[in-house]
Amino acid sequence: MRAAPSHIDLYEGEPFFEEMKTYPEHFLPLIEYEQQSDEAILRERLSTWSLERLQQEGYCITDLSAYWLDPGSTNSGMGRFVASFFLGPGITLPAEHRFERGTQVLATHLDPLREVPQRGSVLSFTETQLRISFQEKFSLGNGQPWRLDVTSSALAYQRMRAAIQRLNYDPAQQFRDSIVVSHRHSPLSPSVSEPSDREIILHGSYLRDLLLRGFRSPISPTPITSFCPQPNMFTPDAHLTSWARRYARPNPVVIPGDPDLKTRGLNDTQIRAVAIMLGGMSGPIPKPPPSSEEDISVSDEGRYGLDHTVMPREGERRMALVLGPPGTGKTKTIIEAVRLLKQHFAIPYPVLLCTYTNVAVDNLVEGLVRQTSHVELPGRAKPAPPQLLRVGSPGKVRPSLERYTLEAQVAVHALAPKLEKLSERATELARKIKDLSTKIGETHAKMGSSNSVSTPMHDVHEQGVSLATVNVVGQGIGSGRTGGRAKGLQGRLEAMEADKLFLERQRAGCDKKHYAVWRDILTDVVSRADIVCTTCISSASSALDVVDFPLVFIDEASMSTEPASLIPLMKGSQHVAFIGDHKQLPPVITSPEAQAGGLGVSLFERLSEENFLPSIMLDIQYRMHPTISCFPSHEFYDRELRDGTVDETGKVVPGLVPPESRIYQELQTSLRASSAGLNTNLRHLGADGRPSVVFLDHVGAESAKDRSRVNWNEVHIVCSLVEDLMLRNPLLPGSQIGIIAPYAAQITLLTRLLTIDKNYAERFESVLGPQRAMDLANVEIKTVDGFEGREKEVIIFSTVRNNSNGHIGFLADRRRLNVGLTRAKRGLFVVGSISTLKIGKGRIYAAQAAGVEGIEAAEDLKVPSEDGKDATAVAASPATAPVKKRKRASKTSKGAEAWHNYMAFLQREQLVVRLNGDRLQRLLRGNVEEVIGLEEMYLRMQELENARLLMGV
Repeated sequence: MRAAPSHIDLYEGEPFFEEMKTYPEHFLPLIEYEQQSDEAILRERLSTWSLERLQQEGYCITDLSAYWLDPGSTNSGMGRFVASFFLGPGITLPAEHRFERGTQVLATHLDPLREVPQRGSVLSFTETQLRISFQEKFSLGNGQPWRLDVTSSALAYQRMRAAIQRLNYDPAQQFRDSIVVSHRHSPLSPSVSEPSDREIILHGSYLRDLLLRGFRSPISPTPITSFCPQPNMFTPDAHLTSWARRYARPNPVVIPGDPDLKTRGLNDTQIRAVAIMLGGMSGPIPKPPPSSEEDISVSDEGRYGLDHTVMPREGERRMALVLGPPGTGKTKTIIEAVRLLKQHFAIPYPVLLCTYTNVAVDNLVEGLVRQTSHVELPGRAKPAPPQLLRVGSPGKVRPSLERYTLEAQVAVHALAPKLEKLSERATELARKIKDLSTKIGETHAKMGSSNSVSTPMHDVHEQGVSLATVNVVGQGIGSGRTGGRAKGLQGRLEAMEADKLFLERQRAGCDKKHYAVWRDILTDVVSRADIVCTTCISSASSALDVVDFPLVFIDEASMSTEPASLIPLMKGSQHVAFIGDHKQLPPVITSPEAQAGGLGVSLFERLSEENFLPSIMLDIQYRMHPTISCFPSHEFYDRELRDGTVDETGKVVPGLVPPESRIYQELQTSLRASSAGLNTNLRHLGADGRPSVVFLDHVGAESAKDRSRVNWNEVHIVCSLVEDLMLRNPLLPGSQIGIIAPYAAQITLLTRLLTIDKNYAERFESVLGPQRAMDLANVEIKTVDGFEGREKEVIIFSTVRNNSNGHIGFLADRRRLNVGLTRAKRGLFVVGSISTLKIGKGRIYAAQAAGVEGIEAAEDLKVPSEDGKDATAVAASPATAPVKKRKRASKTSKGAEAWHNYMAFLQREQLVVRLNGDRLQRLLRGNVEEVIGLEEMYLRMQELENARLLMGV
């Protein structure tokens, strides 16, 4: 049996006392700000939005009927109670609802603010129903319709606070205490000890010295000798340590028996990254001290600036950072590192593999299944695939990976039948207890109607009233048949109370046995797992307390807040590798106060800035056509990002040939008219000379809609461009076209015109044909955040902003620009106003970097606020707070400067098509007119043919 350690507090003079005083003081208020912001968004949305708006925005569905699914159903939620919610016959769910798999919901009849809601999680949905899992059953069949509302959960915040508090613990001391506790003296012989079944669950991390280094007090820092850094956990394994140290360097010395990762498809930098992740160092990376006190900012002084001591080499090797720019194979690198540990070096302890989202976790699981199933080791027997365990809430795991989930593995365990029998027995006992309680209540009612006075059995026991007293009272009421009836009822009541007490004791015993069997199964399943995959938040699941996790890898680490990244580390971690890219999307923060306080700075970014850990950047991208990657490499990665999408002769790989489009004809026409050829700096074009990047410049003005922004002209341009791509590239599926827009109103309008609008539907069908037109429903339209970590063959970036003042709002985010420009593989079409973007103004406000709606400057918008962020949260964000006047930074944001640079790049490379006059009309109507022209020509030919037939020619 494993038990949590006793709570401890650090006292002045102890190691890390000052750090653990500063760290919670810094982060706990920020977590509180963020939680309050989330709750305020929900309350404001429910209290101020009309029911019609909630439904239109997809946050609410009403008039639902519901029933409980059979426990044996394939969508039963594996241990939870699942209900099916559906509308009336022939009625489908709204096309733009936000009830995706895993979404937390509130179930009520009328209003979640006026009723006690039932909380659940969406397991799955179709066009006609939603299947939602709940912790407990409740009555569904009362005839009243149900209402579902999207909500949020406080669990993540609770787990972040707990992780911060667990930094107080010293797992090394807990381990020593556990050895002492695990043996007790035998009463027969004090010198003989026997093992105890009690084991301490490790809390905290062996890596406190590295994690808290940036919070050391500049006044009275903990002495470096007090850190007592542990040796690298891989040090006892000479084979692994030798390989990691050799391959962490360029041109490593190869020894027979070394794993050949090049045959696994890894390049030299990826191999070095794997070695560094496993504790091989490419050398210390000290941060040079400032040249003078003037170089130290006030904000840096207490957190980053004054301590420039380099940690001992052995200590540094316990943690590593891998920077992975877009398309460089971050996921592949981390999967190969895990595979190498488990299948080649056969380490005996489990690997805890975490990431930011459930989608990213599922991608890792799929990659591990694919990469570890077909492994051959020269001179050795084929290793068995590692045991994978996917931990996550039901509904948040991809159906194809369900067999790897904890619930699925518990269900097929050898003890599962015994567990099922105990569950059935407990259910049967609960039913009997409920029936008996009903009968007891009915008996009380009958006794009341007979003017009898009785004391229920539970009152008898609680009050110490004797049965004799009860009987006397019963005899003194009424006479004759009435008294006899009361006496009979009293006797039945006593018997039923006794039976109920007996059943409750049986139920308690059954529950105890059920829990014991469940823990045995859980311990066996988790203990046998070689690799446990979950999100950072879900890693705090109590199911994972049956083992400790000394080895942790965190993917997409730059997207998690620092407290969230701490959660998987507080399970006794001894060695950690972070993989991420703080030059792409940061953590999403909705509270301006939390953002201003630094909650939006990930642990990955902070450690990168502190610059004392081994780190490496993956420097070869395999996603993009070189024309697409050219600017991001220069602007965001200091020209260090190289292209793996060209062969030795410089020719682009065949799969990245730019798509056909009318736009390229317009570009060539424009260049011929200006007597200019396409700039030879970008001659990765192929025989037809088509570039992969084009900017479509137009003069259509933006407009305000609610608290968002739309650009109607731009919407029509984007729809026409999608139509053109689908027409001229018959093998390009709609699912491989993505549209990025920074504003919810633009996303809503694009979605409506591409999928619902009748006029456009008729046009698409006439131009593309019925089948091809239906594929338009698969075109994805999201914010930049919605495309993080993903790629498409073609991306259309609708910038929306077009005004004479150069206000670009949420576009002025450097990291979001990086993500937006690096999602496309072979075709990137940016639509907007070059005159606006090349003078774009973007100021740095407290939370604007997070893209949170409702906080852009009123002077920028001429309206109270705007939206941004993720399509699943945008519409909620205006509720954050009324727009307050915030202190403006002294200079234009780096994001706006990046847009200036991008516009200059596009103009220099002659990649701009100006849409005006006939050129605009050809894009908007050209394909339609061609179809009409063909139809008219066909009709004219038919008329001529009919005339010839009439004339007998």
